[in-house]
Amino acid sequence: MKIAIFVEGQSELILTKEFLLAMHDYCDVRIECYALLCDVPKDVDYPFGAPDASNHYMIINVGNDNSVLSNMKSRINGLKKKGYDKVVGLRDMYSEAYLKKNNNQRTINPELIKLFMSISQEEINRLDSAERAKFCWAIMEVEAWFLGMKHLFESVNPILTSDYIKSQLGYDLENADPETTYCHPAKVVGEIMGLVGKQYRKREGEVKSLVSCLTKDHYEELMNSDACSTFTSYAKELLEDTEIYQ
Repeated sequence: MKIAIFVEGQSELILTKEFLLAMHDYCDVRIECYALLCDVPKDVDYPFGAPDASNHYMIINVGNDNSVLSNMKSRINGLKKKGYDKVVGLRDMYSEAYLKKNNNQRTINPELIKLFMSISQEEINRLDSAERAKFCWAIMEVEAWFLGMKHLFESVNPILTSDYIKSQLGYDLENADPETTYCHPAKVVGEIMGLVGKQYRKREGEVKSLVSCLTKDHYEELMNSDACSTFTSYAKELLEDTEIYQ
């Protein structure tokens, strides 16, 4: 199984890589990570796993939310010729384009979200290899998925229980679905990390530090919960044709 994954930034690349490694138990999986520089893929990390592993993933950071879909469309036929079975895209819903369409209001607009998702799906459907492509959204940002992992922040610092976060910031992580509650989840994650003197500004080191606290149990708990349906959809696209889903 060979899957090419186009993501909008380094946060998505780091999370996707670590998720795949955890779910495959670091066995029989090959992961290569690239960033597009002047439209040319450049290595951004050492490959993990043997080239002949049964599950092969190539993750490409395109560096721009609006470029995820266009890169999928322009490269899908070439990837097909190279033996890739599927091409998946991932980007955040929260963006300048979303805010502009939402009259610069930092609110969750379900109808606007449906419109953005519908437009992207229509473009995918027009591809010759549409059956090999899937476009995924994180609503509103991938940081919503962190907020959906209820015990993640306790792994960062034991003081960061759901009760403590609620008492200090008013965020009810136990009962809220982050996708329908927080328009700018990265800001919420930053405020939570600030309770223990840490920062989160989506910088590479900060993302790696937070993601390093995640285990397979965290991912599986979120996949089996009622929250963050976009995470479950994304996970399914990456794993459904592997032995994990058999």
